[in-house]
Amino acid sequence: MMVSESGQKTVTDYEIVEHLGKKMSIALLAPQTGRTHQLRVHMAYLCTPIIGDFKYGEGEDLDCDCLCLHAYTVKAPGIPKNIKCDFPPHIKKTLSALGINEKELKESLKKRIASFSKA
Repeated sequence: MMVSESGQKTVTDYEIVEHLGKKMSIALLAPQTGRTHQLRVHMAYLCTPIIGDFKYGEGEDLDCDCLCLHAYTVKAPGIPKNIKCDFPPHIKKTLSALGINEKELKESLKKRIASFSKA
């Protein structure tokens, strides 16, 4: 799969939450269409592959063999509140390895998600 002028239209909104040096960032991604691997393809196309994405990206230089893509919050049709999901163990391990305080990140995400979804 790749970005192509002749391909189906896909839309992903995104916002950088935090830059981690010159090579990495934490980003909020909101797919507006639902194509297979859409987020992975779009991030790789922007030359910002997802950590652990060895299919579309380069995987990055971390000791992480799992894709660091996580649906932290999901809005489901017919359900008035967002469903929140805690970080899985491999993402917690990666955050720790990067020196990121998980509690502070969750607070930042909570604020950003509220403003991001209103935009």
